Amino acid sequence: MMVPVSLETLAMLMETGWSSDAALRLVVQRINDIPNGFDGSIADLETAPEYRKFNRVARLLDRLIGHGVVFLTKVPDNHYPIESWDWKNPANLKYGEILKNTWEASDNPIMLNVRRELRKKGDSESDLNELLDLLGVPLSNLKHRNKFNPQFDSLILQNAMRPAFEGDIWVHTRSMQEILYALSWAVQVPAEAKQKGEVSVVKDGDGRPFEWNKMFRGLLTIHWRPSQPSDAAIAVPYQGNWYYVRRDDVPSKRTFVLLGQLTKMLSGLGSGNAPALTLPL
Repeated sequence: MMVPVSLETLAMLMETGWSSDAALRLVVQRINDIPNGFDGSIADLETAPEYRKFNRVARLLDRLIGHGVVFLTKVPDNHYPIESWDWKNPANLKYGEILKNTWEASDNPIMLNVRRELRKKGDSESDLNELLDLLGVPLSNLKHRNKFNPQFDSLILQNAMRPAFEGDIWVHTRSMQEILYALSWAVQVPAEAKQKGEVSVVKDGDGRPFEWNKMFRGLLTIHWRPSQPSDAAIAVPYQGNWYYVRRDDVPSKRTFVLLGQLTKMLSGLGSGNAPALTLPL
């Protein structure tokens, strides 16, 4: 619950059918200098969160992946090519032999690959340029890095919390506890609870209550009502009211399924004889 989600797990979600937009908005706390709403404590906010830039990055990446222009892989053989090794680092030399740079699963860097032949089709080049501009990554950083796939140009995604090497894009992931804390702000509450000071009320720059539904739109919305709802996909009673996801709210239902899948992946449930999820090289 407390350990940040690994980049490998995030990449698996994004490359095995889940919405990249949803996976990023759910799992990632920050990409480079772009916060995903919360720029500090998720549980105790003092200022309105900044989310629009991050959501735009997530949308652009989702579109590029959906069009087959961008895809994620692990670094070949789980280590960098020989020209990327730090020859001056004594840890890479032992008993006169050169040791490969290897990492634990949570430290494995990920490659963001761009197919050259698809870049110029449709709006892909414009989307790619906007994405790199938002991330503050020069276009010149996008270059051939994988000798096994000469038709691809790549960037290196690195875990900001457990860095193993220099990266182009630094990703700070959340733990499951942080994910649940973040999603708790998507719960709508009665005005009476706010007036009594039973819940935190975050205000925007104009002094008005922050509209959380805009930040979590397309990801999760938890409604409330005083009586049991008849149009709920899932509902729970709490302190005299009912909190629920509407039956026609497909994005929220999908997020619940994604949370269940992520929980199983992090806990190792169902891994017995099930086929392993792998990333292509």
